[in-house]
Amino acid sequence: MRCSTTTAGSSRLDLAYAEQFVAVEFDGALHWAQRRSDDRRRDALRALGWTILVFSADDIYHAPDRVVSLVAAALARSSR
Repeated sequence: MRCSTTTAGSSRLDLAYAEQFVAVEFDGALHWAQRRSDDRRRDALRALGWTILVFSADDIYHAPDRVVSLVAAALARSSR
């Protein structure tokens, strides 16, 4: 399993497990226009078979075990 960043069209993913088609994205405090752009990019990736997990700062700082658990579950599911 290799972890890297990758591009989706002209956009970059925050973290990608490209061989498993699993992406991890961090959503900061964004303006609405940026959020809509991110949503469209993620929709396009989902249409290509990617699993996209999106986390906020609250998730990462207050529930890191949950974040790790969800990423691990997505990777396990994609390996079947």
